[in-house]
Amino acid sequence: DIFYSILGNSARIPSRDVVHIKGLSVNGLLGLSPIRHHARLLELANNSVEFARSFYRNGCRTTGVFKNPTELSEEAWKRLYKQLSDNYFGAQNAGKPLLLEGGLDYSAITIPPEDAQFIATRVQSIDEIATIFGVPPHMVGDLSHSTYSNNEQQNIEFYNVTLSPWITKVEEEMNDKLFLESEKGRLYVDIDARGLLRADTASRTNYYRQMYNIGAMSPNEIRAAEDLDAYEGGDDFFRPLNMESVKSQGNGQK
Repeated sequence: DIFYSILGNSARIPSRDVVHIKGLSVNGLLGLSPIRHHARLLELANNSVEFARSFYRNGCRTTGVFKNPTELSEEAWKRLYKQLSDNYFGAQNAGKPLLLEGGLDYSAITIPPEDAQFIATRVQSIDEIATIFGVPPHMVGDLSHSTYSNNEQQNIEFYNVTLSPWITKVEEEMNDKLFLESEKGRLYVDIDARGLLRADTASRTNYYRQMYNIGAMSPNEIRAAEDLDAYEGGDDFFRPLNMESVKSQGNGQK
């Protein structure tokens, strides 16, 4: 049997008393921590955030140089600095035209290519971190490649590829650990995820209609798939009147 040792507790707990929803595992016993497994990537993301914060902290950072043909006095320097700090520092003052006097000239300094590239890694980091957890980028704020149509498709894929396997894991573990043997099969945990697929109702309805029309699903099977109660007479299969089986045709039956 398998036992668990919880931090701060010296007791060994048998696995039947522990609900353990494992992630990706290499041995089937312990799941890998996505954060620990991708520590270097997450560290890069944190560093890029700190860089961007310091880069944009001052609205009048080293994006330009003021030049004056003559040396400024202490009083003139203080007045110039106060004028700039009051009217041009900070993001709220970005874009204001500079009013210069006394032959003062301003030369802009562009962002070095390596700095611009480093800032761009923030977007790349968002995509990579979202990929680690199987989340579409638009759900974590990256709308650079998003449209209404592909967002809807990504939401469906998010459910099918990411959420659905986890929902199955949770249901199986709960059903195995939370009920007595005499209760299993009669009581069960079922996570209702229909709300997540509400945007895809049209596709599901069309699928059920086609399966019903060719006699592949009964009304009660459709209701079971939607977690609805069965009704009397709903187990019969139907097919269009203008269709018959190949076997019936071979026997000359109508």
